[in-house]
Amino acid sequence: GYIYIILVTARNSKEDMVQGLTAGADDFISKPLEPAEILARIRNAERLLALETTSITLFSLAKLAESKDADTGNHLERIRSYARALAEQICKDPDIRARVSPHFPDLLYQTSPLHDIGKVGIPDYVLLKPGSLSDEEWKVMKRHAEIGAETLDACLKFAPNAEYLRLARDIAWAHHEKWDGTGYPRGLKGEEIPLCARIVALADVFDALTTKRVYKAAISHDLARGIILDGEGKHFDPIVVRAFLAIEDQLMEIRNNYQDILLP
Repeated sequence: GYIYIILVTARNSKEDMVQGLTAGADDFISKPLEPAEILARIRNAERLLALETTSITLFSLAKLAESKDADTGNHLERIRSYARALAEQICKDPDIRARVSPHFPDLLYQTSPLHDIGKVGIPDYVLLKPGSLSDEEWKVMKRHAEIGAETLDACLKFAPNAEYLRLARDIAWAHHEKWDGTGYPRGLKGEEIPLCARIVALADVFDALTTKRVYKAAISHDLARGIILDGEGKHFDPIVVRAFLAIEDQLMEIRNNYQDILLP
């Protein structure tokens, strides 16, 4: 496992701190030592290592759920990066920042890959069907939102204080809801939809539009922007659309960094 290094030293200038951290230390304590400070630093180290372990576990679980579909490529990497970037932009608004966890963007980065985990409960004949789905098959496919939410909610009952599980459940349940109430599975409207799910909804659609699949070509960023703008106030929360417009260059860079290479 990872060894967390706390550097204890009598040198306490900013230059010394930078030199120590650059050399590989994770934290820095200056003498004289205060037992309460040491304990606080150790607890902080434990929290950070637990978060790292949790993040790796969640992403591995999401990759396992996605492994049936060889056509998804770097979808999860893009989704979580888009979601965090959008959340960081949205949290620049002090009113929104006051209503969410200070770790909200990072929690979204951890949990957004689980948005489609419920697809493990969808039969292969529907999930992997190469053509369009029938009405009955589409009803089966839409069940993935509830399956994912029910699974994560069961986990949450064992760890009711785990904020990341609450976000993961809300994302799985509500990322197909629409701002105007026409989405699924519950037909939630406006701010009834958790903010985390509203963000992932746009990230998911943006990725679907701009990514090549075996059965379709990717569309240009300009065309994708037009579709997202057209969905403002209908499919998408206007606040999330404004965030999208403010960081378009960053989103394009993320997409370029995680481009898929599809084999013929």
